[in-house]
Amino acid sequence: MSRALSDLFDRALAFGGHTHTRADIAEGIKIGRYHYFGDDRCAVVAEIVEYPQDRKLNVFLAAGDYSRIMRVFVPKLKQFSIDNGCSSLTTTARHGFLRRLPAVGWKPTHTVFELKLEGK
Repeated sequence: MSRALSDLFDRALAFGGHTHTRADIAEGIKIGRYHYFGDDRCAVVAEIVEYPQDRKLNVFLAAGDYSRIMRVFVPKLKQFSIDNGCSSLTTTARHGFLRRLPAVGWKPTHTVFELKLEGK
């Protein structure tokens, strides 16, 4: 992870309310609870959330190049979700994304954005 991306990653952790540390995420990835998608310009961390009647992939951390995340990593997240029996992707994002995410197919539900997967 580049220094610039590392700084963005840390800012995303802080903005999320310090619910996780880098060590928490590393351990979660190691044991399979969290799933990392990234490269030298982007980092996305997600977890599968099980509900009694549904299963969703929740993206709880994203940092880096927004356009690249949408273009390169959202398709990977969608395929991962389908492969793992999820019906949709969810994320909690800052209010500024109310202008951005609906334009690329995400639907705001309360303060969470959800992207329905085809056939689910």
